[in-house]
Amino acid sequence: MGLAAAEISGFDSSKATAENEKQTITVTYKEKTATFEITIKEVAAPAVTSIILTPPTKTSYKYGENLVLTGGKLTVQYDNGKLEEIALMDKRVTVSGYDKNKSGEQQVTFTFGGQKATYVFTVAAKPSSGGSSSGGSRPSGGSSGGSSYTVTDEPTVDGKEKSWTDVAKDIEKLPAGKEMTIELNGDKKIPADVIKAIAKANAKVNVKVDDVFSWTIDGSEINEKDAKAIDLTVAKVSVSGTSALRGALGTSFKLNGTNAESELNIKFKSTHAGKFANVFKKVDGKLVFVDNVKIDKDGNAVGLDISEKGEYVVMLGEFSDRAGDMNNDGILNAKDALAVLKDSAKLEKGANPLVSDLNGDGYRNAKDALIILKMAAGLL
Repeated sequence: MGLAAAEISGFDSSKATAENEKQTITVTYKEKTATFEITIKEVAAPAVTSIILTPPTKTSYKYGENLVLTGGKLTVQYDNGKLEEIALMDKRVTVSGYDKNKSGEQQVTFTFGGQKATYVFTVAAKPSSGGSSSGGSRPSGGSSGGSSYTVTDEPTVDGKEKSWTDVAKDIEKLPAGKEMTIELNGDKKIPADVIKAIAKANAKVNVKVDDVFSWTIDGSEINEKDAKAIDLTVAKVSVSGTSALRGALGTSFKLNGTNAESELNIKFKSTHAGKFANVFKKVDGKLVFVDNVKIDKDGNAVGLDISEKGEYVVMLGEFSDRAGDMNNDGILNAKDALAVLKDSAKLEKGANPLVSDLNGDGYRNAKDALIILKMAAGLL
């Protein structure tokens, strides 16, 4: 007999039975009746363990302009391992902290499943109701015939403009362990004689390009005989392909190539303190991870090893994108291998599993731990 021909009663799948309680199911067929008991258990919905924010396309606003969420999304991770992308415009996402009538930086919070992610938006100052008939403004204190300041290509050291020849001499006189800061004005190229002086003195020189970018040049890493002029230009450009990456876009830029042992430093808003600055380079149309550091309390990402020519993007987020960084500290070492083994044995869940399947077989196990150890030792 097929149950399709029988009459079934007493079953209600919408009601979970309490402990020690059961539902009695009655099956009737051709005046014959049979009963049996079943238990219906309520299955809890998967919990959200983390969310990663990709900010909206528009992040700067005029005074009084409404927040536009187009292009923004949350990458949601559940405790069952499932990943889901949810648009910021989804009604399940709660948005708070934005005031269109308040100028300046505003930290907006996006909440989903009990998890929160934030991003800093900028609202321009309220337009003045007055103004000149020409529709613009002019700074006071200058003559009508021109600017009250002059533009120079000479660098500044300790608040004083100096020729590159004098800068080289100052560097050669630096005491051991002493650092120097040079502020560039206009020209972003440093002559070979200055690089040679840095190498000769084993000096560490910080070169400020603008309010966002600066370089650290370590003379101990440069061969004096190979010293050449370097170009420290950092040009802001738009780089595509970031939607596939974790985190929020911090900045994107192009380097001409420094041709020297130098590290890039980037200034972000202090609200990003504690996050990772993950740097990717455009290679054959794809964004490839290069380096990362944690942003300090003042918003500085210091010591990024990215001096080669090319286009770069920096993604800001809670997770390190360094391959194999299972414990999410930004450093690849034996601790990550141990974290993979513990995760594989279900002894302790890894903090950053998405970067830990190094052999691409869909599992995190001893094979991945071995690869991590080889990478950390410089064997791969």
